[in-house]
Amino acid sequence: MTLQIIVMLVCVMMSAYFSATETAFSSFNKTRLKTMAEKGSKKASLALRLSENYDRLISTILIGNNIVNIALASIGTVLFVHLYGDVGATISTAVITIVVLIFGEISPKSIAKDSPEKFVMFSAPIINIFIWVLTPLNFLFTQWKKLISLIFKVEEDSKMSQEELLMLVDEIEQDGSVDTEEGELIRNAIEFTEQEAEDILTHRVDVEAIPIDAPKEEIAEIFFKTKFSRLLVYENNIDNIIGVIHLKDFLKVDGIIDEDITSIMTKPVFIQRSEKINDL
Repeated sequence: MTLQIIVMLVCVMMSAYFSATETAFSSFNKTRLKTMAEKGSKKASLALRLSENYDRLISTILIGNNIVNIALASIGTVLFVHLYGDVGATISTAVITIVVLIFGEISPKSIAKDSPEKFVMFSAPIINIFIWVLTPLNFLFTQWKKLISLIFKVEEDSKMSQEELLMLVDEIEQDGSVDTEEGELIRNAIEFTEQEAEDILTHRVDVEAIPIDAPKEEIAEIFFKTKFSRLLVYENNIDNIIGVIHLKDFLKVDGIIDEDITSIMTKPVFIQRSEKINDL
């Protein structure tokens, strides 16, 4: 009976290990692990290598977890029947279920979820041994999966949608990996191809522009005040934009140019509000 109890305890520990490993490998931060691997961590490198073949990894975990749970239930039933007779099977079911839920599932998964990177590095060398030991079973399950995929025509879609990518940015921003400004910059880059000219335009009431006959000193003052590198030029009213002048053309090494500003004006580009900024 002592041997049975020891074996049951080992099974509970192995169940906890497999459950925690499954959670850790499904929730660890790959970027953090890559950073550790680049700094020379062999365990981080091994964990990354194992995660690249996730199907084989998860098959090993599930096979191992089921083996120890079934063994635990079987030994527990034999033990409790021996102690309590016919009612022992019912007692065994209740006790084993509670033990597995608390100590084999919920608790280890909660711990692994809090520190997935640490547990992944701890678990990697051990699970790597189980992967090789269970290679024959893994092969059978891999072939079975292929057969199921053919029967039901399952198509894998590993591409990440823009919505999922934006959600990921929100998550890493909340996690503190990037600050609000960096997160906004990333979101703008992701949404760049979907933006239209109307989304980024400056309304006419906010536009900094100068009349064609404006004194050069006034133009220089506007450049200095706004810190802009170019200004719009209009004739009669701001709705009649006739050109653009650039600060680099307006100011030379020895000061403001002597020529008239019409000589350095470039033609403005007129576009539709609905044009994509990626095309522009």
